[in-house]
Amino acid sequence: MAAFEADLPLSTARQNEVVKKFASWGALLAVPAAITSIYGMIFKYMPELEWSFGYPAVLLPMVAICVTLYFVLRIISWH
Repeated sequence: MAAFEADLPLSTARQNEVVKKFASWGALLAVPAAITSIYGMIFKYMPELEWSFGYPAVLLPMVAICVTLYFVLRIISWH
C-alpha cells in the first residue's frame, strides 16, 4: 500500500504534464481554426477576397500568432 501511495503523486505530476501539452496544442490549433472558420462562412461581400494580397494578409498574421504562441508556451514550459 505504501508503494502505491508513493507512486500516486508521481503519476499525478505526469498526468498534469500531459494535460498541459494537450492544452497548449489546443491553443495552437484554435488560432487557425478560428480564422479559417470566418473564411469558411459564405458572405455576400468580403473585400479582402477581391484584393490580390487578401490571403497572404490573413495567412501571415495567422502564422505569426501561432509561432509567437508556440514560443511563449515553450518559455513557460507548457510545450
